[in-house]
Amino acid sequence: MIVGASRWFRWTQGLALASVVACSAGGRDDAAASRDEITRVPQSSVKRQSIGNCWVYATAGWIESLHLGATNKEINVSESWLTYWHWFDQIANGQAKDAINTGGDFSTATDVIGRYGIVMEGDFVPREADAEMSELQSSAEKEINLSLRSGALSRPEARADRALVRKELDRAFKLDRERSARIDAVFGEAVDRTL
Repeated sequence: MIVGASRWFRWTQGLALASVVACSAGGRDDAAASRDEITRVPQSSVKRQSIGNCWVYATAGWIESLHLGATNKEINVSESWLTYWHWFDQIANGQAKDAINTGGDFSTATDVIGRYGIVMEGDFVPREADAEMSELQSSAEKEINLSLRSGALSRPEARADRALVRKELDRAFKLDRERSARIDAVFGEAVDRTL
């Protein structure tokens, strides 16, 4: 399930409002701030990162918590999906030379989600649907960095080939043909479409 951009923009407006209210509570004591209905949000299940992408986990956790608060149902947003697209953008846009940058922030997350949406972990990486920590992201980072240093993506013209970048990411993330085909159907083999 991919969540489209229009719902995302409504969500980010609400998040921006919550951030403003939370920041404006600075002069109040902790007890008063914790009673604020905007900042008191149910917490989703804890997950741990295996690479330096805490910003992805914070964003996904916030989405999960907002959903839990609205529906009383827990979901598991795929951090691996967001990581995959963050890396795709870096490589295909010439920002990665010999290693991926795993760092980012909220604006990076909103940009990635605005273009590629979100999916549930079980839809993207079924074997990690209930995992507390993604071992796949760690192994994918090693494989992509190797590809950038001495493999299929080691030349600038190879990194500009968006279909090849996708192929290497699909390989690193161990996506089966069905999942690759789903991504092709939505975004194109060379990602010539976004949400």
